Amino acid sequence: MLEISLEGMAPGMFAHKFIIIVITLTMSNSYQGLALDSISSSSRNTSAENLLKQCYNSQFQASGSRFSEYMDGKPTRSLYLHRVWWSTRRSEFPLSFFTQADLQRLWALQEQCKSFPGGTVVAAIWLPLSSNGAPGGEDKAADAEAAKLGPGLSAGHVPTVKNATAILDKVFALNEAATNASCVLRLLLLYELVIDEALTLLMPINTMRNAAMMATDSELVAMVDVDLSANKDLSKSVMRSPERMKEIILHAEKQRMVWILPAFDVSSSVPPPMRNYVADEALSVPHAEKFRLKDMWIKYRLIFPFALERGYTRGHNATNYEEWFVSQAQYPAYYEEGYEPWFMASR
Repeated sequence: MLEISLEGMAPGMFAHKFIIIVITLTMSNSYQGLALDSISSSSRNTSAENLLKQCYNSQFQASGSRFSEYMDGKPTRSLYLHRVWWSTRRSEFPLSFFTQADLQRLWALQEQCKSFPGGTVVAAIWLPLSSNGAPGGEDKAADAEAAKLGPGLSAGHVPTVKNATAILDKVFALNEAATNASCVLRLLLLYELVIDEALTLLMPINTMRNAAMMATDSELVAMVDVDLSANKDLSKSVMRSPERMKEIILHAEKQRMVWILPAFDVSSSVPPPMRNYVADEALSVPHAEKFRLKDMWIKYRLIFPFALERGYTRGHNATNYEEWFVSQAQYPAYYEEGYEPWFMASR
């Protein structure tokens, strides 16, 4: 499996930020060319979506988040699950991605969906709403209408919430129309009421990730950044081996084993206009030709193991890249302090 992050980049544009490439440890030639029957549950209906909202919103507090609570490490209770979009299509694989984003990163989510056709992607979308800056209270009728739209909302919030809903309506409709060329998408729109303006810039990342994971129902899950996209071998090869997937699920559920996804950066020395080309080249490498990725690192200095070029070796050093380049089977990766890989795990 190969995944790539285009962090900070938009379609047709280039940025100075890094690109991440992620490749699984557990491929071998024997996994190619095998078919996998659809094993997901049937599509969900409105009542199931309402149950998800009812569960998540049971502890909602409209009082608003404060910066002092953020500094004290207290999780916000002012996040409200406003709307759920649940694809009517069936997932083909026992693996779901879950992630978080804001409206400015929807282009990255769309690219991630295209990279995982047939697989489920769940995204929790964050919409911060300032309780201080929004007009309200002067028009009681308008505030009453806002309250019908969602708890804690004032008249000044209504255009923002309706605009976000319309944008996600369009993103979801486009993805549904793509059918076999894109993922099985589930979107959650959560608005957060905040008292202190600074919190409109600080997404509660872990809380949003947890919300997204609630909407997964596959045996395996992978928490990924929204900028990550999957190499074609994930959906065309790895996920289509019934024997391999049964083995992974068994070890994940019974032995609490996780499956590491090694990561790479595109070198900061690569000119911005060339970074997409380098990423595309890396994404095109099949698992049987992993030596090409090693050449891109050692010989041509185009990519590096994740964060290595920036001096943070602890984050992914335990992955043991040298072993991965020569291995055609799984091998153990032992935890070290500071290790923070991406991985697949039992839900």
